[in-house]
Amino acid sequence: MGLSLLTGCTSPSPAPRPSPTTPAATTPAPTTPSATPVPRTLGPSNRVRASDLPDPDGGGRIEAYARHRRSLDHLSRCQPAPLASLRAAQTSVVSFRAVASGSNPASSPLAGQPTSYVVALQFADETAARRAYDTVRGWGSTCRAQGRTADGVRLRSGGTDWTAVPAPPATAEVAEVVYRGPGSTAGRAYWESTGLVLVGDRLALTVHLFYAAESVYSLVITADDEEAGFPHPQRGLTAATATALAR
Repeated sequence: MGLSLLTGCTSPSPAPRPSPTTPAATTPAPTTPSATPVPRTLGPSNRVRASDLPDPDGGGRIEAYARHRRSLDHLSRCQPAPLASLRAAQTSVVSFRAVASGSNPASSPLAGQPTSYVVALQFADETAARRAYDTVRGWGSTCRAQGRTADGVRLRSGGTDWTAVPAPPATAEVAEVVYRGPGSTAGRAYWESTGLVLVGDRLALTVHLFYAAESVYSLVITADDEEAGFPHPQRGLTAATATALAR
């Protein structure tokens, strides 16, 4: 008789059903607030110093001068509106005078007053600075076209229209007008040059004055890089201002 051997065994249990998984709680990624540009400001390093300027022709020195500044409402005789109308965020002003060797300061109506001014203006952005540049340039062009200063003083012949000058890293132009004013004597006049120095969101106006019968200075460099006279003090003022604004 056949023998059947049965071994102990159990029926396989059904596989357990997978329990539903609860999605893990997700933590939202931290949001970084959008960066707000920090407006730039003018500091001590952006101020032109007397040591930055060339010495006067014929000897002497340039020194900073804290008094007798022209009003910012009338920094230039060709300025028809206050500088506040340019809407700069910040303004910095320095002035200088030339002390020449062996000169008689009492012989000039500019005696005891600055002969150079630098007004640096900080704007919110480059567009605003360029707009201010164009505005001031227009003031000078209108002044020369009308043949008189903003306060009605008639211009004399001479001077220079707006002309680009090298002042890296800035865009810079200079112009000059000649007029007679308080204290003028026969044959003499005020020679007033203005510089515009644009570096990004900063603009500076530079003004240089001297009183004489004629100018011995050359404000413009000719095509062959030769000058008709001594280097104009405005050129040194403009170059020093460009360097200071870029710091």
